[in-house]
Amino acid sequence: MPDLVFAIDPGSISSGLAAGHLRSGEVFHAGRIVPASGARADARRRMDEIAFGICRAIEAHNPTGEPALVVIEVPSGKVNAARHGGGGAGLAIYGEAVGVIRERVSRISFVEEVIHFDERRWTGGFSKEKRRRVAQSAWPGYSRKGDPGGDVSDAIALFKWFRTMGAKK
Repeated sequence: MPDLVFAIDPGSISSGLAAGHLRSGEVFHAGRIVPASGARADARRRMDEIAFGICRAIEAHNPTGEPALVVIEVPSGKVNAARHGGGGAGLAIYGEAVGVIRERVSRISFVEEVIHFDERRWTGGFSKEKRRRVAQSAWPGYSRKGDPGGDVSDAIALFKWFRTMGAKK
């Protein structure tokens, strides 16, 4: 299994990306990818721009082309009633964004595998607040201010979870 892992918390408005080394557990990059056209642009345009930004960031943080894994969250298919009022209208767009991002990163030459995990499995019921604390302890560069939706913290927490639990699947 490659040592280099890129973890993605995908979305259609913004996405989080974390890069780390499986053996050491070190997170060496984390950031938020937002579409240049803005949050109110056409959904498909946003998806394309986010996928492009993620691919560029992955390539920039692996200039030698070392073999890598990509770990990506996928929707559970369940709608959080407290967060979405029971409505699932955005779930289809979110699911499409996940698919676009997953497909694009799989084309990167050094990516050996794209592994997906259901959000309910990897979060284990831990709150967004707890996942933010994990991110703060794992990466000194993490800033809540620059992560309004928790995309970056979730990407970091997904990497940490994968290292301890998911890689053993």
